[in-house]
Amino acid sequence: MNYRVALALVSIALLPHLQGCIEVNFDPRGNEVSLSGSWTVVRKGANAETCAYAGIATVYLELYEDSKTTFDDPNFLRFPCEQGSFDTRNAQGKILERNVYEIRWVALDANGAEVGRSNAVNVQASFADHVDLNPANFALPASMRLDLSWDKDPGPGVQPGGCADVGNTGVQPPTGVVNMYYAIELLDPLTGEYSVPERDELQNAEVENTLCKQELSWPDLGEGDTYRVRVEGLDAQGRKLLPGYYSVCGPYTLTTAEQSFSCTVQTPP
Repeated sequence: MNYRVALALVSIALLPHLQGCIEVNFDPRGNEVSLSGSWTVVRKGANAETCAYAGIATVYLELYEDSKTTFDDPNFLRFPCEQGSFDTRNAQGKILERNVYEIRWVALDANGAEVGRSNAVNVQASFADHVDLNPANFALPASMRLDLSWDKDPGPGVQPGGCADVGNTGVQPPTGVVNMYYAIELLDPLTGEYSVPERDELQNAEVENTLCKQELSWPDLGEGDTYRVRVEGLDAQGRKLLPGYYSVCGPYTLTTAEQSFSCTVQTPP
């Protein structure tokens, strides 16, 4: 039986990480489960050029049995960045015991210093012969600013204006909208779907129950990633109103460390 486990896309920001005290007291090595995975760098193929651009020399997988136990072997599951993928079936074969693990992707520079790590990914290998990790992406930090204008024409035309032109709340009666909701969404290139990042990954991914804004900014995004921004109207109880102000701005792909875009929020019919 070759039972394969596919895991969700992992995106890793290349930022220094300070790790607390970790107890090393378990050994996952065995002969029951093989493992494979691959990675990109700023959404491009991992090669000598992209790895050098991002300052990554080595990629390795850190295994945890739980949040306070890890296994560390400098020769286990460590690969040159430009290798781009691994499959233990091609060499070592089955290398793990059957178990449930937490795995973190980690990037090291040429001096062995850690430059980025992912959040933990749960790996169910209790009944598997082979676990196939979905691709990870090592992303350089990038910032994005979105300048918003507001359609002040309630008719079919569009007349961009500022917050003062729409009553400083982003609304024009009688829509019933009294507050606004803003959310940035990240594209998963594997599925083609957008989702709002978790709060522990991006604290200001969602902003709600606030007034009209003419500028939104996010300093902690990833170069090479693609985003869109949803703008929706809320009623007095914080419920999304349709019809109401509703715009999807984007998509925007970040190709440099700092980028700005603009979008006009549509007037409800």
